[in-house]
Amino acid sequence: MGAVAGSAAVVDGVVYFASEDGRLFALDAKSGNQKWVASFSRHRPCGSPAVAYGVVFIGEGARGGHEAGVMSAGPLVG
Repeated sequence: MGAVAGSAAVVDGVVYFASEDGRLFALDAKSGNQKWVASFSRHRPCGSPAVAYGVVFIGEGARGGHEAGVMSAGPLVG
């Protein structure tokens, strides 16, 4: 896993966060066990995740993390 990009979202006992290597993680808040991971093929997740209606939303950008988050015209990934 790369460095964490942005801040985490914690909803219903699950921690959601993105990494600079282009992945979005979901961890169990109590145990720290990985529930799932999603990889991005074209761009990295950019910004911090938001969770609503059982869907995780995060912006898509050309770069992320400590570098300047250059946002693309790409969609929110849900």
